Amino acid sequence: MGCVRIASVRAAQQATKTIPILFVSTNDPVGSGLIASLARPGGNTTGLSTQFEDVVTKNLEILREALPHASRIAILVNPGNPSSPKLFEMVRASVGGFGIDTRAFEAANPQGLDAAFNAIRQYRPDALLVVAEAMFFSERDRIAASVLKQRIPAMCPQSEFAVSGCLMSYGTNSNELYRRAATYAKKILAGAKPADLPVEQPTTFELFVNRKTANALGIKIPNSILLRADKVIE
Repeated sequence: MGCVRIASVRAAQQATKTIPILFVSTNDPVGSGLIASLARPGGNTTGLSTQFEDVVTKNLEILREALPHASRIAILVNPGNPSSPKLFEMVRASVGGFGIDTRAFEAANPQGLDAAFNAIRQYRPDALLVVAEAMFFSERDRIAASVLKQRIPAMCPQSEFAVSGCLMSYGTNSNELYRRAATYAKKILAGAKPADLPVEQPTTFELFVNRKTANALGIKIPNSILLRADKVIE
């Protein structure tokens, strides 16, 4: 599970204009050019979006609530993901008025993560924000191990990251997205055209807190966050 690569959907679109394409857990499908609009996708493609571009500011809000004195935030992005520049600019714009410095660190593939975390170590951030990306989801155990080794509190886009050891996560419920995808597949198999099926946006979001990681990093998570959390990992 995780965010489906936009490049994978685009490759499928290039391969066929008639076979229905159903994407699940994909960032910014309109901005990435996969569909014409959420209401009327057009073509042969539809599915479910993470709408992480609408959630990223909430990630920062929670991160700032947990770490009010953070002044340097590293952002882990995949330069090959078309939505990454937009998401980074949204992050920078949302914290610009608070005197917080942000810097993007790029990893285009699993092999690039070591170089990215070496650069992050030199930057010495107060926190790390991981942008939603299929490759990062696949490498979440490795990312969690890296931030723990460097003692960096990390806010991540899906609960599986927090389970792996990152400090917190806030985002869509991946299992729910995949369950909903089954209803889309059923409609398409019954004859519905993808062009006429609106792209569904998530309605369920989860906040996970890994208190074990917080204790290891010497961070006291505010009760205001713990009380809102869907799950606190002890």
